[in-house]
Amino acid sequence: MRQHSIMMTTIAINQEANMASAPLKDKDYDLISVIYHASQGCETARQYAADAKRENDEDAAAFFNEAVKLNVQLVDKGKNLLKQRL
Repeated sequence: MRQHSIMMTTIAINQEANMASAPLKDKDYDLISVIYHASQGCETARQYAADAKRENDEDAAAFFNEAVKLNVQLVDKGKNLLKQRL
């Protein structure tokens, strides 16, 4: 009985993992989602850069500023792709 319960739990966990990793069917929604998350990443990295600068950690501040630049590029590219589709 216990082994059956463990097997059923394992199957349920595997099914949930498969569902979580399955891509959404709507590409435009996916594009919007990535734009949103990259935008959030910009805001977070800006705050971290400010924190690092306040603590005089120029290396960390430079890293976070690079993260901002990369996320801005993703946002801009995503917005351009989205504009082409709407």
